[in-house]
Amino acid sequence: TLVHKPCQSSILLRDSKGNLLPVVGMSFDEFEQLLKLKKGLAPPPPPGFTLDALSITGIAAKGVANLQITLTLRVRDEGWVGVPLAMKSAVFREAPRYEGPGEHFVEFDAAHGGYRAWLRGAGTKPHVLTMRAACNLTTMGDETRLALPLPGATESALRLTIPGQSVEASLAAGEGLVSVTPKSGEQ
Repeated sequence: TLVHKPCQSSILLRDSKGNLLPVVGMSFDEFEQLLKLKKGLAPPPPPGFTLDALSITGIAAKGVANLQITLTLRVRDEGWVGVPLAMKSAVFREAPRYEGPGEHFVEFDAAHGGYRAWLRGAGTKPHVLTMRAACNLTTMGDETRLALPLPGATESALRLTIPGQSVEASLAAGEGLVSVTPKSGEQ
């Protein structure tokens, strides 16, 4: 019986002494991708997570915004995945509530200047983090601002109630839609 096995191609590379050595089991395309990665020419791999939704609701009064921040994330990679949350100016009022298929913890990452959530549990079921936080409002002249750096999300919403105030809203980056809705009976 004669069995035919296809030839395994190999690439010959020189070692540090100049000797040619076969690199078996690697295609030229795989070799080229590795070379591009080494030289920094390949695009970076996608993050191991997707931030599907970011929702913030709260009340701003007396120089402070009290907020409830809800993040809905999906994890693609196995093991622990770090998700930069930014929010460096937020002060958490309590430990984050968590719903999801795995484990989590949130820490302040001084090297990146903000919070980072760590999640473990890949799959299609989302991880949901809900955090109660407070942020100082800054006033310059007759303008009061809420400055809270946030991560980019597929969908995001902010609903902020400001009792007894005339309000005009805008986005610092100019990206997105802003609407102001007065409560019934208010102008």
